[in-house]
Amino acid sequence: MIKIAFYILVFSSQAIAAGGHGSPFDLLAPAVNVLLLVGFLIWKLRGPVNNFFKSKAEEVKQTLEKAEIRAKEVEKLYREQKEKMDKLPQAITEAEQESVAEVANYKTELETNFKERLEDLNDEAKAKMNAQQSEALSELEELLLNEVIAKTKNQITSDAQLANNVNKNLLEGAN
Repeated sequence: MIKIAFYILVFSSQAIAAGGHGSPFDLLAPAVNVLLLVGFLIWKLRGPVNNFFKSKAEEVKQTLEKAEIRAKEVEKLYREQKEKMDKLPQAITEAEQESVAEVANYKTELETNFKERLEDLNDEAKAKMNAQQSEALSELEELLLNEVIAKTKNQITSDAQLANNVNKNLLEGAN
């Protein structure tokens, strides 16, 4: 590297460019100055540059470690999601089966409740009909009895001899 720098200085020097007057030894002093400058810069900047690169290397190392941890986390999450996705068709099938079973149970319960309610309504209707029938029969009996009593009164009041017999029987029955 130093040789390359030296040759570049030699061949690009002003002395050569100005027509070849001068010798390569004219470049010896500037080459020494350049070497001293480069050596001084290396000596002074070696520590800070070395520290800079060490800190950058440490940052890169930490970043890579964090990236590796994140990659493991992402891989774990990916596997979990993949397992969930693999189980999804089975979960859908199970959910469908559960919903079909629930619908069947609901239908059965609804039919049972409907039948029970229908039987209750039938029983209630029969009871109401029987009560209404009994009430109507009682009213008819009362009407019939009132009619018989009214006709009997009418007949007794129209026939004097019958009225006397009734009075006589009532008086004997009271004693």
